[in-house]
Amino acid sequence: MSSITMGKGLFAALSETFDLILLDVLLPGLNGFSVLNRLRKSRQTPVMMLTACGAEEERIEGYSKGADDYLPKPLTLQK
Repeated sequence: MSSITMGKGLFAALSETFDLILLDVLLPGLNGFSVLNRLRKSRQTPVMMLTACGAEEERIEGYSKGADDYLPKPLTLQK
């Protein structure tokens, strides 16, 4: 799915079926934690937070609000 407006994205996440939702914290209008709260009221679709907000407090907030995983950007992959 391409990047779409917040309202359309939230509507799609609540009304359609997805295998996984990638969610950023820094979104226009609502922040990702608020979106996650709304999603968890009616959906159990796995949500991976992928965001530049990687402080420990933010990761804890993401997990406590129902994120299945939380990956801070930029990603570093080591062999």
